[in-house]
Amino acid sequence: MATERLSSILSHITPAKSGLAAITQKNPDDVVITLAIRTPLTKAKKGGFKDTPLDGLVFKLLKEVVRKSRLDPQMVEDICLGNVRSYR
Repeated sequence: MATERLSSILSHITPAKSGLAAITQKNPDDVVITLAIRTPLTKAKKGGFKDTPLDGLVFKLLKEVVRKSRLDPQMVEDICLGNVRSYR
């Protein structure tokens, strides 16, 4: 256990990797939380959200994530969002 912790500390102070290697580097103290929430479905270009900008939907979605997960937003370092199709 002590060697794992020492390896973890050394990985934090060694020169940073770049590109894909930096993103995919795994550490024993990494925390990953996955939560899937989707917006309601409407018809494209003429549905209920036709005049709603994407950032408005994302804002509401992230507020719901904070509410459901009960996480302190200050603790979040990265957020990954996906979008199937944008008609704008």
